[in-house]
Amino acid sequence: GALLVGAMLGQAGSRAALLDTLQSTGRQSDEAAAMRLALLGSAVAVRSMGLQTTVEGVQKDEAEAKRQRAAYLAERAKLEAGGLDATEREMFARLAEIDGQMDKHFKEAVDLAAQFNGEQAAAVILTKIDPLLAKANALLGDFIQLQTAHTAAAVAQTHRHNNTVLTGVTVA
Repeated sequence: GALLVGAMLGQAGSRAALLDTLQSTGRQSDEAAAMRLALLGSAVAVRSMGLQTTVEGVQKDEAEAKRQRAAYLAERAKLEAGGLDATEREMFARLAEIDGQMDKHFKEAVDLAAQFNGEQAAAVILTKIDPLLAKANALLGDFIQLQTAHTAAAVAQTHRHNNTVLTGVTVA
């Protein structure tokens, strides 16, 4: 009887750990997806800004790009505060480097667009901002894949634990 109770408690602990992992990786994947959406929204706004022909249009798109950037940074802060493993911290350090470069180029594009220098603004967007956006997007994709791998590993560990417990109960 004691073995059966121990096996049942072990399974409950295993299920609780699995549930924690599933909730954590699901939340982290959702936050990374929100970061990707904000990046995309920011890219669209920056592009629109370069096409504007009025100061108000440039200011409206600049404000939207800044709003999207703020949303991106807020999601990044949530992910970092939620606890990252060493691999994830390294990914986010690379993201921070990319963000710093993007911010500098964004300011340059805004200045050019505000001067209605659309050609040069477009050149900054295409040659400097776009490649950085692609890198950030790829890193976020890798992060989401890593969360999927964490989930698969937790499920496999739970199955191994449950099979070991069931074998132990059967033998007893």
